[in-house]
Parts: sequence; C-alpha cells; structure tokens
Amino acid sequence: MKSIGRRYLIGAAAALATAACAESLNLDAMGEARILMQRESGPVLLESSSWAGERTTTAIAPDTVASLLVTVTSVQFLRLGAADTSDTSPAWSTVDLSAPVTLDLMALSHDSSLVIAQGSVAAGAYGRVRLFVTNPRIVFKGDISIGAGQLFEAGVEYQVTIPSGDQSGIKTDISFAVAANTTSDARLVFDEGATFLNVAATGNGRVMLAPVIRAR
Repeated sequence: MKSIGRRYLIGAAAALATAACAESLNLDAMGEARILMQRESGPVLLESSSWAGERTTTAIAPDTVASLLVTVTSVQFLRLGAADTSDTSPAWSTVDLSAPVTLDLMALSHDSSLVIAQGSVAAGAYGRVRLFVTNPRIVFKGDISIGAGQLFEAGVEYQVTIPSGDQSGIKTDISFAVAANTTSDARLVFDEGATFLNVAATGNGRVMLAPVIRAR
C-alpha cells in the first residue's frame, strides 16, 4: 500500500481540460487521469448537513484536528450528459489505480496540490467524480466533546463513519475531460471548514462526519 506524507507535496498542476458540450466516451481510446487535491477553508455553510437528521452535531474548529486519514481504493468519473446519473449507472468510469493510497486530508497543503491517485480511464468528458475510501479515522489535538457530550481524548485514533460512503463514495461535480494518449489533471479541494461544521458521535466510540470535496 502506498502512503502519502506531508513532505511529498507537488506544485500546482496544469490547467484543467474542459469540454464545451457533452460527448460520449471513446471506449477504444484511453488516457491517463491524474487526480490532485489540496486543502482549503471555503465558505462555511450555516445549515446542518442532510445526513445529520435527528443527531446532535457539533461544530469543530479545523485546527483542533491533528489528522483525518482515509485510504482511497477507487476513483470514478461520471460521463458528462449521461441519461442515467444514479449511483449504479454504467456511465461511471473507474480509474484503474495500481494500489490503494492512504491520505491524511489534514496534511494537504493550502498552497500546492498533491497527486492522490493516477490511472487509465476511457477518453471523454466527465461531469462528476467520486472517491471510494476505507478505514477512515481521526485524531484530535486535545480532548473534545461531541454531540450529546461524548468525550474523545487527545492523541487517540478513532474510527470514522462517513454517511453513505460505502455505497456512493464522496462525490462532487467537476468539469473534466480526458484526452486519448495524454495525461489530464482533475483538481479537487478538501474543504475543512464545511467538513467539521457538523460532527456527530455514533454512541459506539466512532465519529461521524461527511468530508466535503469540491472541484477547483
């Protein structure tokens, strides 16, 4: 398994290739998709996340989180203009990763992008991306109370539940095109402010949150 640390940050990627209109995938032509990500504090949403429901959530300052680790097992793009956009649509195209990649979202840079995955995909235009992750876990810098008063201790690694993460992945809209026989860059942003606005405790020692990923 490959592991990405704080030191292996790379410079800004080349400009994102875009498509003026929807086009079908060219299944006979393949290109290389390179997925890059950085960290950013975007505008904070004042509404509760839709997953929260009746749960008591807590807003956490990003600087109280030491690490938020996920292992990326698969990256999928949805064909632009696809008639079926459901989670099980055959229009989702999977990037062929050589191995799972473990990533600390809190270690991403605010100033430069990190390659989190790279692999071959059918050439064409895409309008959505989703990341499938396993074994998400979080470490806090200090003791913190979440939800209805459940205490999580500093320096302890806690398992994280991502709502619907196993079924549909972490999704965001993106305008992205893969050209045949070339490497195309898809740039994403981990929005730490929105991610930690609604955090819940599951009652069995796990933390529940929804990582917010945006297209850059």
